[in-house]
Amino acid sequence: MKKTVFVLTAGILAAGSLASCGSNLGGTMGVGALQNLLFNASSQGFNILGNPQEFMTNALIESAMPEELRKVNNTLESVGLGNLVKKEKQYIAEAAKLTVNTSKPIVTQAIREMTVTDAINIASGGKGAATAYLKNKTREKLIDAIQPQVDAKLNEYGIVKSVNTALSGSSISGILGTILGTDKKNNVNAASPITRLASEQMVNGLFYVIENYEVNNVANPNAWK
Repeated sequence: MKKTVFVLTAGILAAGSLASCGSNLGGTMGVGALQNLLFNASSQGFNILGNPQEFMTNALIESAMPEELRKVNNTLESVGLGNLVKKEKQYIAEAAKLTVNTSKPIVTQAIREMTVTDAINIASGGKGAATAYLKNKTREKLIDAIQPQVDAKLNEYGIVKSVNTALSGSSISGILGTILGTDKKNNVNAASPITRLASEQMVNGLFYVIENYEVNNVANPNAWK
């Protein structure tokens, strides 16, 4: 155990990471400390995903919206369908709440699988490196895992059907079809694309929150406990 800690600390010092992490963290930096940081950060993220009102008002979640979905919403608003966009955002937030129990075990497993080598790479990786580690290990898994739940919930609320109806009955359907991956006018199958984009917003938003926590708490000893 002492040898492992020594090797890890030596690697971190050699990488010159203390300048970015704060010299006060030099003694606590290690696999366990990094795991605790990510557990604390992800807990904050899941708390936001699990609260529809906070999900809808959180700036990091909003900034995580994929550009394609933002274009769809802007286009719908431009033709007087702002209420539909509001409902869409509300129902996506409700769907996000249901994904927490699916996402959390995936994130937890990835954090627990962190090795000494991973910790050294994170420590020398610069700003947001811990989040990058977690994102690389879990992003696609998370999207694939939650997408069926998101699709089922959005269809339950009828938002996919409402958007499809709006698109198929509008002169803008060709434009939105291009945005969503098909340019066949009046044959825009928005269900899968919108579900995918909503799922991406949830997962990307989670990582935005995690990274924000990591960056803002790197010099806070309590964040590593």
